[in-house]
Amino acid sequence: MKKRYKILDKPLRNAGFSGIILMMFIVFYIYFSQFMTLFNIDRVLLIIMPIFYLIAIAILLIFFNYGFIILAKKYKCLLLLVIAWIGIISIVLIDILIIGYFFIKPVSAQLTSKELTSTIGYFIRTFLIFTITYGIYSILKGIGLIKIRKKAKYAKYAGIFNIIAGATYFIFIGFLILIVARIIEILMFIKASEKLEK
Repeated sequence: MKKRYKILDKPLRNAGFSGIILMMFIVFYIYFSQFMTLFNIDRVLLIIMPIFYLIAIAILLIFFNYGFIILAKKYKCLLLLVIAWIGIISIVLIDILIIGYFFIKPVSAQLTSKELTSTIGYFIRTFLIFTITYGIYSILKGIGLIKIRKKAKYAKYAGIFNIIAGATYFIFIGFLILIVARIIEILMFIKASEKLEK
């Protein structure tokens, strides 16, 4: 008989806890990055810390998204299953691309005016692409969650907030609404764990 690791026995509970840790970690990193900038921390740390941050966030997001896969399989929702797998694959690919960019073109503490203009232009283009693609992703994920609303507590509300967030990313409000959606998803996973992982 294969040995089972208790930490993996309850993926829905793990998804909920990963969501909580994820939100705390993001807040911590925001303050820590401000601290590094304020005290002019060594340039090497300015490169290493974002890489560590991206890897940690990716791991937490994979655990979090795996919770949707479990619910999708349990309640036979193909749309949610596909969207959840797309989310996990995207997380891995985006992390690889960003970390590769750090190594190819390390972050400089001081940018020339030309570099700054180029960076701002790149940020705007990336933001527009992100808001469109992630907006569609959030809307489809919301629809998937609504499909399991009768079986998973809070799924309906998580779905509604995901749809609203996806439709309003381009005016920034969506990112605030997404926080509410994440909190509801955490509650959904915890309740689902209590019901299915006794």
